[in-house]
This record gives sequence, C-alpha cells and structure tokens, in this order.
Amino acid sequence: MIKKEEVHTVIASLATALGKKPTLMAVCQKLSILWKVKVEELAKQHYIKQLYYGFKSSDRDTQDGEPRIITPPLSLDEIGKPLNEIGVYSDKWKDTRYGKQEEHIRKLFEDDPSNTNLQKIFIKTCVLNTCYSTNIQSPVVIANHIEKLSKHEGLAELIRSGEISAIKKIGLKSDYDEARDIKKSCFSFASKYCHHHNGDAYPIYDRFVCESLWFFHKERGSLSNDKRIQKCTDADKFHKMLQDNCENYELFCEIIKAFRKQYDLADKEKYPTEKVDKYLWLLGKQYFSQKQKKKRKMFETA
Repeated sequence: MIKKEEVHTVIASLATALGKKPTLMAVCQKLSILWKVKVEELAKQHYIKQLYYGFKSSDRDTQDGEPRIITPPLSLDEIGKPLNEIGVYSDKWKDTRYGKQEEHIRKLFEDDPSNTNLQKIFIKTCVLNTCYSTNIQSPVVIANHIEKLSKHEGLAELIRSGEISAIKKIGLKSDYDEARDIKKSCFSFASKYCHHHNGDAYPIYDRFVCESLWFFHKERGSLSNDKRIQKCTDADKFHKMLQDNCENYELFCEIIKAFRKQYDLADKEKYPTEKVDKYLWLLGKQYFSQKQKKKRKMFETA
C-alpha cells in the first residue's frame, strides 16, 4: 500500500536538497530503495504521479509540513441531466462577478434601444468588451460601424425582431488586432451585443458555451447531422468552425435548439434563452477550462 506521507517526505526532501523540483524518476528511485520495489513498477503508479505532479517546490514549507497537492480534475461523469442542474447553475450565476454586473449592463442597453447615439454605443461596446472579455481591439471602429448600421440599415429594428442578419452585419466587421497584425470578425461580440438588447432571440456565442455543446453532442447524443459539424473532430475545431464564419451563427442557434429539445428545456417561458446560456457557460467554465483540460490530460496519462 502506497503511503502518502512517505511520498510527500521523499518529494520534499529531494526538492530541498536540489533546490528545485526533482524529476519523477528521481522520486521513484528513492522510493524503490525505501520500499524495495522496482523503479519501473513505481513509475506506472497513478497515485505517485498524482502526488508528484501536484507538488511545487515552493510549497515544501507549508503550514502543515506537507507539500500542497492539486485536486483531481472534475469528472465528466458528474455532469448529469441539464433539467435537474439548470436551476442550481442559475443560482450560481448570481454569485459570479458576471451575475453581479449584469443588471448594470442591462440598464445601459435598455436606455439606448435605437443605437443611433455614437457616444452611448461606444460606452456599451467598451463595457461589454471589458466585462465579457470579447477581445475587441478597436472599440471606436466597431461603435462607428454599429451607428452606421442603425442609421442606414435599420439595425435596431432587426435586433428587435430577432433577425439573425443583425449578428452577421455586426460580426462581419473586421476588428484589427494590432498585436498579432491580423483582422478578425466580431462574431462573439455581436452575439453578446444583440443578446443584451433582445436576450430571448440571441443565444450568446462563447468558447465555454461551445465546449459544453460539443460535450453533449459527442458524449451524450448527437445534436446535429450537419456536414460542417461532422468534419469537426474535437471542441477546438468545432469552436473554430463556428467562430471563423458569422454565417454559422444560424447553425449555432439550431444546435442550441436541438439541445433544449433533447434535454426537455424547450419551454421558453420556464427556461428562457438567458437561463440556458448561463447554464452552458458556467458548465463550460467549470469543466472545460484550460486548467481542467490540463489536469484531465495529466491524470489520464498518469
């Protein structure tokens, strides 16, 4: 039986002696002497790898005398039925910084439904960009674009009517990323901008939402037979396929609709778009963040 305390001691003592984190093999060699077990056998032990990868040399002098150990990644098996979880996640949302700032953002958009005042559009653009990390590099350019759309192409009416073309008109405007010297579409920003004017008509497109939908699509039953989806082999390609073309927003909405139908969330009065959005976003953030992915990969190969 592997004794956690002994593994802790060996890792910490080697780290102290070396002045840095020891290699996994060095730890196994030391343990093999103590336990009289072959090094190769120890190196295969999942638990030892867990303890090793969770150790940081800077943590060797913790208050309780033991190095800090990372917690295992959240198990995807814990994701149950959305119907039972959506209420819980809705309550969780209220405690996040996003939930606390939402009321103020909503008020900004309610006060300017016409989208013809450039100063107000600019403020809305900057607030969304800051609060929702939309990565807009040129908010002035985007704000000017929205104002022109409102004055010459009836953007406000399109948004009021829930027309998907509103997403395309805003999202197809190129935003220049000076740091990477590239032009990119404003797809995610467009969905959030329209959503805050007409929440029920426009589901928010976001990386975390995309991750959650991909999980349900691949692991819990197909949400689409579209050829574009079939070409995707993982969440990254799914996300890129949607993000690279604003025309795909309609497909995104269809997937959301299929998700709602498959998991008994089709009643929009009981489960409004905003509530489903928040569930998918929080689920994605909790289970599919880069941190969780790295943990899962580490533990799967341990």
